[in-house]
Amino acid sequence: MSKRLAAAMSLLLVTSTWGSGTTRYDAWLDSPGGKLPFDLTLRQEGEAWAATICNGSQCFDVPRVAVEDDDVVLTIDYYDSEIRAKRNADTGSLSGEWRKQGRSRVVSMPFRAVRTEGEARLEEKGGNAEAFSGRWSARFSQSEEPVVGVFRTEPGGTSIEGTFLTTTGDYGHIAGIVHGNRLTLSCFDGGHAFLFEAALRDDGSLEGDFWSGDKWHETWTATRDPGARLPSGFEKGQYAAKANLGSLVFSDLNGKSTSLATEAEGGKALILQVFGTWCPNCHDETRYLVGLDEKYRAKGLRIIGLAFELSGEQQRDARQVRTFMKHHGVKYPMFLAGRAEPGVATAKLPFLKDFKAYPTSVFLDAEGTVRAVHSGFSGPATGEEYETLKRSFEDLLKELLNR
Repeated sequence: MSKRLAAAMSLLLVTSTWGSGTTRYDAWLDSPGGKLPFDLTLRQEGEAWAATICNGSQCFDVPRVAVEDDDVVLTIDYYDSEIRAKRNADTGSLSGEWRKQGRSRVVSMPFRAVRTEGEARLEEKGGNAEAFSGRWSARFSQSEEPVVGVFRTEPGGTSIEGTFLTTTGDYGHIAGIVHGNRLTLSCFDGGHAFLFEAALRDDGSLEGDFWSGDKWHETWTATRDPGARLPSGFEKGQYAAKANLGSLVFSDLNGKSTSLATEAEGGKALILQVFGTWCPNCHDETRYLVGLDEKYRAKGLRIIGLAFELSGEQQRDARQVRTFMKHHGVKYPMFLAGRAEPGVATAKLPFLKDFKAYPTSVFLDAEGTVRAVHSGFSGPATGEEYETLKRSFEDLLKELLNR
């Protein structure tokens, strides 16, 4: 039998079993805190399959989708994670597991999905989301750092979206619904699984729980505060005035040692991006830096990425960084700088006296003098904070490029 005929017969078998066109699912992970929901769409595109995952209004396409008989594999390779599931031929439901390579172990959570033909999950009725919308000053039980909750909704709606801002970044786009006086918010981006629940108390404050992945749990409280703000990321970093780029030598993705001075040569301004492919805020920052690179490279901007990865294995980490670069369309160079463990970034970058967060952005002039350090990154989910951050980055770059 020819390969072409075998492929056609396989496609016919799958089509007859699954049906054709697009199938929408209410999907969830079984978190220690209960269902962590998201929307999943599977669709057949010729002989190939595609999938989209949505958290409220924010969606992303799954990079690789494999469907064979009743087996489904959704691979989110830039987070080194995948969902493996089997389809119930009678009900069309899916059941399986989400697995992701973590810092020291594999994170694993049960996955379920049921077909749906009705309204989207986040359009369910049952509460007034306006009671939860706005800005909140929050505290999480396992951290002394301040947190700001920012939630948005449509008038009269029951769905709600937003994020939590912290001094090291934000929690990305989270979405959910209101049931009476209770709020449920969640986010699954392929690399991170967040579930928030809270109740609106008689005094107008919020009290609830937060679960992350398959183990982490803490409680949180919040009070409404329209003026709630966090200090700028530029205020957090402490650094020495001069960075000796010639002494900073790292391995490129092929294992070749290269001095950062070589990569920075000929530039008027340099951004060192200290990041990890496992870090959600690093993905947000990289999308933004790709735009800056396109806009200002010809004017003298150089950007260098320094990746601190999870495994510490050169081949595996290099593969992850390559996948990350391809996913975001990165054209500037990236190097393997070390393992993402406490103290490693400070040791590898001695001019950073108090390294606090991934990502950290270091701005240098043509002489290698550090002009600013920005700790963390407020991404698109934060709204006005993201716009403020972009303006501050570009203002600083223009000043350096015009020196």
